[in-house]
Amino acid sequence: EIRAHTIKELVTAKSKSTSGLNATQSTTAIARAASSSDIKFIEAMKLFKAFLVYANGRGPQLNSRDLIDCFLGILTSDSWLSCDIVLKELSRIFINDVLSMHKYCCDVKEQEWIDLCELYMSLYKSVDNNSSSSLKTSSFELDRSLYSTYLRTIVEKCVIYSDIELSTTNIREDFIEFLQLEIERMRHSTHFSVLENLLSMLNVWCHKFVYDLPLLILKVGETLFPTILAIWRKKCNENSKNEIIKFCRLQMTLHHPYQADIFDDDYKLNL
Repeated sequence: EIRAHTIKELVTAKSKSTSGLNATQSTTAIARAASSSDIKFIEAMKLFKAFLVYANGRGPQLNSRDLIDCFLGILTSDSWLSCDIVLKELSRIFINDVLSMHKYCCDVKEQEWIDLCELYMSLYKSVDNNSSSSLKTSSFELDRSLYSTYLRTIVEKCVIYSDIELSTTNIREDFIEFLQLEIERMRHSTHFSVLENLLSMLNVWCHKFVYDLPLLILKVGETLFPTILAIWRKKCNENSKNEIIKFCRLQMTLHHPYQADIFDDDYKLNL
């Protein structure tokens, strides 16, 4: 019931905001419509938080599917992709307050992890698509940093709580390709928080699937090496350097000189 009521409140807030802004061009009317939609939005967010507090209070016995379905039903809905404020606020609550709990992560299905990865990949890319080169302001950089942080959290949880069967999806290869392209685009950027997130995701993903996709990971390493070298020379921050070192160590392990086990202990000790 809370889920249905909350979604209804969000829909009401969105529809009232749209109709109010389109009905008149006067400053007063626009301000009034915006104020009304803001109030509805705040009320809806309070309902979500109350729903979460109630769910947490029920402890380990909780069947958390209703809570997860409530969030995912809105986050992965096409009708809400254009509403940034809802996506950002719900994402913050979902990632900080839901996915931080082991009991909730255990109940997220494999396909839902994949859907979340694809969602935040598309949101990250949409920041570029919605911003012209002349409008790449601090707001643009903040959005990229925000969505890359959300995606990093999703990826870190995904590799722990899901195996992602190769036969059912191409997300393994698609995500590596996505990271490769985005890291290459960051070659001349000084926005190191985004770069750090991308490099961290690359390491997490490659270590997870190194046994299944060794040749692809080798090829990615060869392709990215000039970019990574250029990033290192730009005096990037220490966290980014640490991620670069991790990736280079993985590549050296994959290039085992005797074609032995790629995780040979003696070889790893001398890296």
